Amino acid sequence: MKKIAVLTSGGDAPGMNAAVKGVVRTALNNGFEIFGVRDAYKGLVQGGDAIFPLDWDDVGLFFREGGTFLGSARYARIKGDSNEALKLKDKILKNLQNLGISGLIVIGGDGSLTGAYELYSYLKEKENLLPGLKDMNLSVVGIPGSIDNDIAFTDMSIGADTTLNTIIECIDKLRDTAASHKRVIIVEVMGRLQDPFLFQILRVVDHPGVESLQFRKNPFFFHCIRQPDDHIRRIDAGDFVEIE
Repeated sequence: MKKIAVLTSGGDAPGMNAAVKGVVRTALNNGFEIFGVRDAYKGLVQGGDAIFPLDWDDVGLFFREGGTFLGSARYARIKGDSNEALKLKDKILKNLQNLGISGLIVIGGDGSLTGAYELYSYLKEKENLLPGLKDMNLSVVGIPGSIDNDIAFTDMSIGADTTLNTIIECIDKLRDTAASHKRVIIVEVMGRLQDPFLFQILRVVDHPGVESLQFRKNPFFFHCIRQPDDHIRRIDAGDFVEIE
């Protein structure tokens, strides 16, 4: 029987539990044995009880819950080609090999998927591998999960839709307060490199509570908003643009 492992990494995003549930039950339906990894790459390095089998009932209660029941952590120590990073990669691969795991599913954002790619590339290059790992085969699958929605070739990452709806809901409430007290309220939201994505969503809904939007300039920005009815002006203070 083939064995695969699933982990959630980086910042938690709404829908991660649902994604894990889908992975687990799909794997079981197709005859795979599935393992969960606690606390992302940190759990892969730790091994032992941090990599544990999952069954159908283990994911029965985590469909509507936020966050991730597997736990998440940022573990930058495995990135790069330093001696420590290479040793940690060897340890991860050895732990997976000892359990007979031949597939790894990573649910996470840009950093998490980069880590998965580095691990896969390190195994395939076989230059600095321990002798016992040279014949190991490992398939790696990345599932984009990030509220930033900044994963290449991905229209909508897990968590982005809920995040945008939460922002809109909050703006609705702030608009009421601003109107009552005749005040202007400035709202700052996360977005990393994909600020224009938030702009597109707010354009579609034509949100009445938003008078103007301000964004950092980046190479992707003007590609997203270049439309005849867009009024764009540069703000003197800082490297920003404003859309009205």
